[in-house]
Order: sequence, then C-alpha cells, then structure tokens
Amino acid sequence: MRKQLFLTFVFASVLSSNVNAARPLTVDALQYIDVNGSKQCILVRCSDPSNPVLLYLHGGPGQSLIPFAHVASSFLTDRFTVVYWDQRGAGLSYAAADPPESISVKQLVDDTIVVTEYIRQRFAKDKIFLLGHSWGSLLGSLVVQKCPLKYAAYVGVGQVVSQSSLNQGRSQWLTTTIKLLVDAEDLFAINKMDPSQPVSSNYIKKYHGFVHNVTESQLDQIMDSSPYSREKYTAKLYEKGYALSWRMLERQVNEIDLIKQAVDVPIPVYFFLGRYDYCTPTAPVVEYFERLRAPHKEIIWFQNSGHRMDVEEPTKFQQELVERLLG
Repeated sequence: MRKQLFLTFVFASVLSSNVNAARPLTVDALQYIDVNGSKQCILVRCSDPSNPVLLYLHGGPGQSLIPFAHVASSFLTDRFTVVYWDQRGAGLSYAAADPPESISVKQLVDDTIVVTEYIRQRFAKDKIFLLGHSWGSLLGSLVVQKCPLKYAAYVGVGQVVSQSSLNQGRSQWLTTTIKLLVDAEDLFAINKMDPSQPVSSNYIKKYHGFVHNVTESQLDQIMDSSPYSREKYTAKLYEKGYALSWRMLERQVNEIDLIKQAVDVPIPVYFFLGRYDYCTPTAPVVEYFERLRAPHKEIIWFQNSGHRMDVEEPTKFQQELVERLLG
C-alpha cells in the first residue's frame, strides 16, 4: 500500500510538474507535411517561435511520442520550439508506409533530413538540436554522421549502440542480476535463448526494467490524458506501427553498430541514461561513450528512471536539456 501511495503521488506530480509555470503556447498544432513524397505528421509546440529548435525522434521503431508531449515538454516550450515527428509507418504517419517496403533505415535517415530542412526553413535556423529516444537514438546517430552541420548538438535518450549489445545486456540482467526475482518458467525459457538474439520486451516490462518511477498503467493514463488525437493514438495503432516497422527494419537494425560506424561525432553529444533502464541497458552506452570522439561529450544519469525519464523525471529531463544545450 505504501508503494502504491508513493507511485500515485509521483504520477500526480508528473502531470502537474511545472505545467502551470509555463508560458502560453503560441504554436501548438499537429500538421501534415510532405516528406519524400508522403504525408507525415509533426507536432510543433512553443511559446516563442524564435526560440532554438529541438527535433524529437521517437523510438520503437514505429511508436510515436506525441501522446506524451504534454508532460515531457510541459515547460521546455518556454526555451525551445519543440518538434515531435511521427516517422513513416508510426502514429499518424502510419499511412505513409505505402508500400511497406518504403520503410528502411536509409529511407528514415533521408526522411529525417527532409524534416530537418523543413524546420530550418520554417523557423529560419542555421542549425537545430536533435534528440533521439531509444530506436530514435540509432536513427539520430546515423543522421548526424551523414549531415552533422545541420545540428548544433545531439542528445541520445535511452541510447542504443547495437542490437546485439542490447540483447546481451537484457539477457545478462535477467539471468544474473535479478535471477532470484525471475519465476522458474520464465528463467527456463530465458536461459535457453541465444544471448545474441532478441529478448522479449515483455520480460523487461514484467520485471520492471522498462519504467521505474511510474507504472505501466500510469503511462497509459498519461497517453489517455493527452490533448493530441486521443481517439487516434490507440493501442491498436501502436501495435500496428511497431509490428510493421520492426518487420521491415529488423534485419537492417541488426547490422548497425555505432562503435564501428559512429565513433567520430563532430558536434557535442549528450547521453541521458536511466539508472534502472534495462530496455536499453546502459553498460554498452558507457563503453561507447569512452570510445567516442566529440568536441564535447557528457553522460547525464537519471537516478529514479528506467527507459522513460521524459515522463518518469520530467522536471529534471527538461531542466537538463535547457542547461546542457543552452547553457
């Protein structure tokens, strides 16, 4: 009961944190833009369109973060023009995956660059900030490798280094770190898996390696409280977007290894890591960070978060973005 009361308090704090302190938004709109011949959805939120621009790449793949924007950028909009984008095949851009074969890593990199150009021109910016969450951190890292001069800095939230290191980290956590907490049936199945192969996210969620400071049901409540197309961002849409995107991208994602492909990054790099994140385990990120060559690099730890520090510690999340990117 005490834990439940604590979580209820945390959830109430998440929803109310700094919302009342934020200035009124002058731009707060979903819109469709042309991206390489398809209509894709973006959400723009800001109190002042002249502010620096932050482009937010969601994870999954195929899982929009627009339904969480009202919490994750509740006062960030005072200092940034925040742009959320539903990638091809995800959220309100699901129909853009026509045909499904149009979803590829190369295509999504190209799409990101087109969205970047649209934002730069619309808001008259030479450079913008790029943030990638989970799968979006792989995408963002590849984009920065291709077009670094378009970006002032890169932020990897729940950074992924490679699918193989992610799988190994998950497996090690389940079979070693929390072995005594895993029930016998699950442990038997997990022990039989090849540690280089995908470990189901169902295990990660079941044993609390996905979120730490809120519950799964509270994540659902945040989505349900979203002012952005609540009737459209359904569990079915999320399942469809993830299933389609992962089916088309799995082979290509398995070939990405940032230690081999992105050790030299010519712009400042910040990694936001949750201390309890075993959806994207942090040990490979620390190893990658040590090898990374960048003009400036930092790891910012979130001591009370798993994989979703944007809504588990939203105040710290936004304050750190302001402090690190704007000084």
